[in-house]
Amino acid sequence: MIPQIVEQYIPESFSQNFEIYKNLVVFACSGAGGSIIASHAEQLYQADEKQEVKETVVDKTQKIEQLITSVEELRKTTIRIHITYGVLILIGAVALAI
Repeated sequence: MIPQIVEQYIPESFSQNFEIYKNLVVFACSGAGGSIIASHAEQLYQADEKQEVKETVVDKTQKIEQLITSVEELRKTTIRIHITYGVLILIGAVALAI
């Protein structure tokens, strides 16, 4: 706070050095508080891990049956399209041969 108040009266290098010293003091003094916070966070994490996970089974059998039916219908449609193209190619080949 001191460099901010008298910033215009002190050299810039002193202001920067003082800022570094201030950060060093803040980090050194916050070590104990940081360990308390870390310990508290670890306890919360362990409490979350101890909770039982309940698995629920979701039955999607009907959706799977619908999907299988849909795929079979698409397969039949694709076969019809291939047969139609085959017939058209044969007709075209016969027409070119004549």
